[in-house]
Amino acid sequence: MGEFKATAQLGSSFAELGSMKTLLDQMNTKIVQIGEYNRDSAGHDEIGKSYHETVDGPTKNLIELMDQVGQVVQKLSENGGNAAKLFTKTDDDLSTTVK
Repeated sequence: MGEFKATAQLGSSFAELGSMKTLLDQMNTKIVQIGEYNRDSAGHDEIGKSYHETVDGPTKNLIELMDQVGQVVQKLSENGGNAAKLFTKTDDDLSTTVK
């Protein structure tokens, strides 16, 4: 029979994704601030309107993308952590059951 062995690093690897989520949130906060600065400072004359037509949409898309990536990273961190715990438990169960 084969041997099942969860690595000790598995749980900590998924836990590191929580730090990545924090960084993504911080980046997104900065992107929102930049978008606000752009809206406030570009003006509302013809040049400002042209600028807003070019920049506002992609900035909004970037903010939404960062939100989505952050959500995926958070879920991966949580679900991966749960999987690591399950693997460790299976490892422990097998080591006590199969000798």
